[in-house]
Amino acid sequence: MTAETNTEATAEIIDGSQIASDIRAEVTEQVRAHIAAGGRQPYLTAVIVGDDPASKTYVRNKRLACAEAGIGSDTLELPASTSMEELLAHIKRLNDAPEVSGILVQ
Repeated sequence: MTAETNTEATAEIIDGSQIASDIRAEVTEQVRAHIAAGGRQPYLTAVIVGDDPASKTYVRNKRLACAEAGIGSDTLELPASTSMEELLAHIKRLNDAPEVSGILVQ
């Protein structure tokens, strides 16, 4: 007895750039509608510990995306010598800040 295997596969080619653009447009519209309905502007604070160039590039790109979508943002840069206790205190302060909607730690 032999098992038949289906060797015919179908694939769909997608346009990742177009999908990403569509998602960004949708988020932008949702942010606008949220604010128009009386909601406050979403706000992201990025926390960078140390001086890693890749982390700085990543955060810069997130801030650009936020600006494009109407989301406020800022960056808190801390030295590499920052202790875990100090970092957690900064995160707690940001978490307790009513204007901060999200925190990104790098």
